[in-house]
Amino acid sequence: MRAAIPFLLIGLLLVLAWFAFGRGDLLSPATSPASPAAAAPFPAVEATAASSAAAAAADQRGLAPEPAADQPPLPADARFVEILVVERGTERPVAGADAVWSDGSEGEPVMALPPRERAASYADRERIAGRWGWRGRSDRDGKLRVHLGQYATRVFVRSEGRYGEGVFAAAAAPPSGGHRIVLEPEVVLHVRVVDGLGAPAEGVPLRLEKLDPDHAAEERDSHGGDALTDAAGAAVFVHLQTERTWSGGPRRGEPVRQWRVHTRLPGVTATTIAVDAQAPPTEPLELRLPPTGRLKLRATFAGEPIPGDDGLALHAGPRRDIDAHNGALRGWLDPDGWVLYPHVPLDRPLFAIPQGHGSWEHEVQGPTRPGQEVTAEIDVGALCVVLTGRIFAVDGQPLASSTALVEFQVDNGGGNMVVYTDAAGRFVWPVRQLPPDRETGSRLQRLRFEHRRLDAPIASVEVPPRELVRGRNELGELRLAVAAAVVSGRFVFDTPGPSYAEFEVQHHRAFEAGGRSIEQWERMRDLQVDLREDGAFVVRGKAEPGRYRLFLPGEGHLPVDPVEFPLGATDLVVAIRRGHQLTVSCRLPTGIEARCVNLRLQPAAPVGDVPAAGAPAERDDPLRARGWEGEGGTCSYQWQALVAGSYTLIVEVPGYAEPFAVVSDVVVPTPAAGDPRLVALDLREVMGALGLRVEVDGPDYTMVYVMPQPQPAERDWTGITLRPGEYVLPVPKRPVDLLVAADGMRPQSLTAASGRAAVRLLAWPKVEVRVAGAETLPPGASLEIRGVPAMQLEVGERDFRNEWGANSLENLVCVPSESVPVANGVASLPIGDGVMRLQVFLSPGANARAVALSRFTPSEIVGGAPVTLTLSADELRSVLAAQPPAAGSK
Repeated sequence: MRAAIPFLLIGLLLVLAWFAFGRGDLLSPATSPASPAAAAPFPAVEATAASSAAAAAADQRGLAPEPAADQPPLPADARFVEILVVERGTERPVAGADAVWSDGSEGEPVMALPPRERAASYADRERIAGRWGWRGRSDRDGKLRVHLGQYATRVFVRSEGRYGEGVFAAAAAPPSGGHRIVLEPEVVLHVRVVDGLGAPAEGVPLRLEKLDPDHAAEERDSHGGDALTDAAGAAVFVHLQTERTWSGGPRRGEPVRQWRVHTRLPGVTATTIAVDAQAPPTEPLELRLPPTGRLKLRATFAGEPIPGDDGLALHAGPRRDIDAHNGALRGWLDPDGWVLYPHVPLDRPLFAIPQGHGSWEHEVQGPTRPGQEVTAEIDVGALCVVLTGRIFAVDGQPLASSTALVEFQVDNGGGNMVVYTDAAGRFVWPVRQLPPDRETGSRLQRLRFEHRRLDAPIASVEVPPRELVRGRNELGELRLAVAAAVVSGRFVFDTPGPSYAEFEVQHHRAFEAGGRSIEQWERMRDLQVDLREDGAFVVRGKAEPGRYRLFLPGEGHLPVDPVEFPLGATDLVVAIRRGHQLTVSCRLPTGIEARCVNLRLQPAAPVGDVPAAGAPAERDDPLRARGWEGEGGTCSYQWQALVAGSYTLIVEVPGYAEPFAVVSDVVVPTPAAGDPRLVALDLREVMGALGLRVEVDGPDYTMVYVMPQPQPAERDWTGITLRPGEYVLPVPKRPVDLLVAADGMRPQSLTAASGRAAVRLLAWPKVEVRVAGAETLPPGASLEIRGVPAMQLEVGERDFRNEWGANSLENLVCVPSESVPVANGVASLPIGDGVMRLQVFLSPGANARAVALSRFTPSEIVGGAPVTLTLSADELRSVLAAQPPAAGSK
């Protein structure tokens, strides 16, 4: 039986929780997962004629391989596709290539694995396919037939030392020329790590990075793979043939000059070695660790291991640092709940964080001499607010050794989590850590537990609000129940394929505001949605009498008009048309990312009755394609759902008014013979490239907005959004003017830029304003100063817009004009170019209304040396007399 959507949701949440709380690299205290290269070649089966009439009917173009006895049965509704296996360079078909594939239905057995083995499986999808998937072999013409799962099928192919893989989706249109997997000679790199005494070092995480001595690549571009040493201190990096060229960034498609392999032990000086990426050594590289010690940890509550915990993670600080957390080293629990870290730094504090669930951080002192082992036990109850209780199923039996989804809200945060129960249905959940000087946590405002099963409705229970304290907060016995149905029904598509549809339930509201009657539809957020693979859905929860509707904002189908329904409606049928897909491949100048170029379709004529399912803010523009980088310097763009008809294809770059290319008479659906104009559409002759390096005086995650100039004064501006780094931008084949901006930073202009350019964004400069006489104000009174540019770019209410949302142009290009408090007689005021007009506000007391002062000198300033501001003593007395300080002020 295939896994249904609810199970997939649980699995997804577990995986998300895994990656959210299990930071760093996999570490086994006893044995490490087998290296991918150590896997035995998977056995192959000959492609034979399938005797199943259903299989033959599913695809008249070819027959699927008959599954062997140790393979899962093929789905009765399996859809088969033909994949051509070819050799890199010669493009010749490869006969007799062995393949394994998985169709996404392996989620359930993977989730049932022990935590350590499950985590290792995520890094080796080929091993998952070989264990729970199907096997086949390409025929004499190099053709391999596989079936497609409802979501995605991953195919791995090997032949005589060559390797290739591909991902294929039933919902995606086949590319021009058909499906292909390209094989090329497998390249591996063997590494051996020894400790300070020369003994094999087990459990050492390694990373391979791509680098060029003269090229500072972003981390996302330079990352080439991770590995973990086994008991012999050995590790291997596989499939490195794909890491010989830059896959992203300004040098996408160019050769990588060097690989660098280094150790990734928190707090331990990295051991590094660099090799030639184009001619890597075949002999193992050897890395030697500096002297280290061992650390053994256990986290408990009331002296017992915490249900659901499968490990801890360790970092070397600083405390509460997100980068340190992301680089933390994972460790797995042994049967007694202990985690052993075999290689930790000497003479420094270390920090343990949970890997399973909960939120806390605890400092431990590591070893002080080489080879020393230190043991420490962490009492989570002494650190955290901990919720405990016992969950019972709908039938009254304990929810034993299971999971529950948790949605919670406290007065300083909230979110979604997964909690684990033991054999008696008990759970222990460390919600948050408290500072050492606090015993009271926060107030629990909302808490709901949900349990989902394939064969039953969603069951839930809500916990009343309560105050939280350090240590145990016992919730008692919680009995799950099934909430009343708000609506149930089914999505019915006009063609075969996945029956999943993104939707939300909206409630109609009518109210008075500002003397006007307002009516609007609002999303209901506290509902339980049970959506099955066959399109059947049930929505449960609390709902007051009123008007309700289903709204479908998702893509993958044509727009659907909202469907209004009576509360409690059953068997609601929502008809959905899939429309047609269209894929266009383009050749862009080297280094330009697909997202920087927009491909948009414009209907040549009305294309039929298409419901308007929402404003652009509620739904992505279905006439704009999604793009991604491909092989050989090409980028692919795809439209998920289009109405049949004739269109004009327009190639645009955000911020430029004129299109870069136009292709007329694009027919959807694409004719059987294809449209050669849409294959490798070459834009290199009409599009220039500008290398741009952006630096900011701030964190690396600062959003930077690049806006071509000029832009229309009457409309919102557009452009490209970046983070600090090096990029290649698409531009017209001429010098261009750009405005580069970021929130809270002084924008910079580039004039007549071409070839390469660089820009550095700095915070707005400040001028020190000293207020004479501020010390004479009575206690409780306060002053604020604001500067307003005498002349500034007029941006009005316009925004900068991109595919993710909008940001006010005023925030990006104008000096901040918020009021700055005067402290100890001084205010530090952001200032732009030219003259700034000053505004001064006096508040007589903490709760009193601030009054704008009118008599002070100077009234205008410019940046530079500190300025002394003199207030009118008469005006100060008048304001203070008219508005005495609020009660309670001294």
